[in-house]
Amino acid sequence: MAADSEYSVDKLLPFARLALRETSNGEIYAFMDGLFTQLEKANFRGVQRKAQHVGGPYRYDYSYNCPQSLKDSAMEVFLYLAHRGMIAPDIQNFPAAPSFGRWRITSRGTEWAAGAQPVPEDTTGYLAALRKGVPTIDSVIFEYVQEGLSALVRETYFSAAVMLGAASEKEIYLLADHAPIFSLSESFDFIGFALYLLCTKGKASKRTPAA
Repeated sequence: MAADSEYSVDKLLPFARLALRETSNGEIYAFMDGLFTQLEKANFRGVQRKAQHVGGPYRYDYSYNCPQSLKDSAMEVFLYLAHRGMIAPDIQNFPAAPSFGRWRITSRGTEWAAGAQPVPEDTTGYLAALRKGVPTIDSVIFEYVQEGLSALVRETYFSAAVMLGAASEKEIYLLADHAPIFSLSESFDFIGFALYLLCTKGKASKRTPAA
């Protein structure tokens, strides 16, 4: 990621999703213009429209007037989307070598762009949305989620799943603590059954808690 935190990749990704939503397949500059349009709406420093008398296909000034750190992060975002399979080179003469000057939005990218949930890679924004949605969230659960997001960004998916499981288990224990009708043994059985539901995605029709 770029050194300038003002233009860090995680901060630009939500705007990249909006840009991808409104960008058709084509050359890189079309995506960059779309990204800068979203950044302009958010009043990002350094985003300037090109003077009307200046020719060319671009809508924005990408010259020395544009901060280098912003240009670096914008390109990193583009490559990040390619790495994640959101976009792919457009092969016009298959099976000839692809042209890396033209790109197409993949089905995965279309689905991602249409989403409205917070972007997990934007860790700060995701955690802020979580706190807004659950103001009284348990501090331990919050730390598990935070660590899980970090693991997701590093692409250590097993670690991310472990953190999610740990957060879920902690929530289940808190739920059991607020169920005074259970004895201690019944609470443990309830926790085990809840974890079973979590692992089987709710497909537990043939199993019930022990009596």
